[in-house]
This record gives sequence, structure tokens and C-alpha cells, in this order.
Amino acid sequence: MNTLKINNLKKLSHLIKFIKISSKSSNMLLKNHVYTFIVDKTLTKVEIKNIITNLFFKKIKKIRLLNLNNTFFKKVYIFLE
Repeated sequence: MNTLKINNLKKLSHLIKFIKISSKSSNMLLKNHVYTFIVDKTLTKVEIKNIITNLFFKKIKKIRLLNLNNTFFKKVYIFLE
């Protein structure tokens, strides 16, 4: 990986706030291999996919976004292969 990609990835990785852990997200993870993240509202699906694949080395099947009202965050469901 070249340094330009690494620097860009470091900047973007700060936009992923945290992984969401709840009973619903835990069940989704166990049954369907779906991770739930809270991310910055400015991120797109392509950026999220690039960040997750480069940080965690996982292949992503599908991404679903959910805008959270009156906040600066999105909830992201990441379906792994």
C-alpha cells in the first residue's frame, strides 16, 4: 500500500466513531454476520467499504445506511460474506 493511501485511510478512519453493541446488533452478528457501526454523516458507502476492508481485512457483501435524526452520525449495517 502506498503512503498516499495510508494517509488518506488514517484521515477517513477517524470518521468511524464506534461499533454499536446492543442486543439487536449482537443477534444480527451471530445470525447473519452483520456488524453495526456509528459513522460520521459525511461518509458515503464507497468510503465506508474502503475503510472497513482496509482496516479489518474483511470482504463486504452489502452495506445499509440509516440516517439518525438530529445528529451528525449514521448507523451502518455491514453484511460480510
